[in-house]
Amino acid sequence: MRLFVSSLIAAAGLAGLAAPALAQAGPKIAFIDSRKVIAEAPGAKEAQAAFEKEMGSYEAQLKPLADSIQSLMSEYDQKAIMLSPDAKKQKEEQIRQKQAAFQQKRAQLEQQAEKRQAELVQPIMAKIQQVISDLRKEGGYTVIFDAAAAGIVAADPALDITEQVLTRLKATAAVTPAETAPKKP
Repeated sequence: MRLFVSSLIAAAGLAGLAAPALAQAGPKIAFIDSRKVIAEAPGAKEAQAAFEKEMGSYEAQLKPLADSIQSLMSEYDQKAIMLSPDAKKQKEEQIRQKQAAFQQKRAQLEQQAEKRQAELVQPIMAKIQQVISDLRKEGGYTVIFDAAAAGIVAADPALDITEQVLTRLKATAAVTPAETAPKKP
């Protein structure tokens, strides 16, 4: 009987020691709201302001071309009845050429805008990624999901580490002026 009780106590003790180990063996999961992190990350507003300022410059480059096309089309509409077939064709070709030049310039500026936006956002995204990676390691998380992605339907708010990410970003990621300074287009 004594041996049985001793064995029972030993088994209970081992079970007590094994329970935390088993609990730790399961995956540890967390999630963030990437939209909130990106919106509130240090330097994000400055990068957005720099980008919008540069976009204003791009739009200013397109406006004269658009106005020129509009002017040509208005002139054509007013005089179309009086123009000879050859003159009509010539005017129509002139309008098409201006429209093609406009489309080409717009595509070029859109490409420049995408490149510039990536340049402005890349340092911020690198810092965000580093903070998330550090928190994952420090917290022992197996995986950190993005709640803004389409895959998560519902989650326990206790698993949300968005504020931890933002706090760490604000504490460690001082944005240098050179990263958000507007470049000449």
